[in-house]
Amino acid sequence: MLLKSAFNLYLKGEYQQARIVAGYCLKNGMNRSDAYLLIGKCYYAERENNMAKVFLQKSIEANRGNGEAYVIMAAIAFDEKNILRAHYYLNKGKPYNYGNPLFYHYYGVLYYSLGSPSKASVHFAQAINLNPRFGASYGGLIRCLEDMDKKELAANVKRDYERVNK
Repeated sequence: MLLKSAFNLYLKGEYQQARIVAGYCLKNGMNRSDAYLLIGKCYYAERENNMAKVFLQKSIEANRGNGEAYVIMAAIAFDEKNILRAHYYLNKGKPYNYGNPLFYHYYGVLYYSLGSPSKASVHFAQAINLNPRFGASYGGLIRCLEDMDKKELAANVKRDYERVNK
């Protein structure tokens, strides 16, 4: 219940308060992996990537199946322009992230970064299928389609995005 309160603070953008409450959960032995994850997410939201990495790694150590921690570690690696590290975390988190649109989005980013818009488009489309309101994946898919000279299809995807996100 207390960790849920911390999560609600996180959702409101009250990151420092969320970290304090999640830290209290850690001190009392509650939901270690989830508390570490939430603290890491708070630091990531505040663009404090080094601190975020520390807590996300602790989350992974407490629960190797914490798929979201791998995805955020990959996002940080992309922020740092470290494609190999991003690929590493996406691969490590793959077994735990089926059904996570953010996971597929970052796989799309990975393939696009590696110069493969065809492969990237598959992952962006999967992210959209899982969350039709995921604007960043629409942007990625449109870019891929335009790069593959499929302008008409890109225009259709843009119309779909506008229709879904009115």
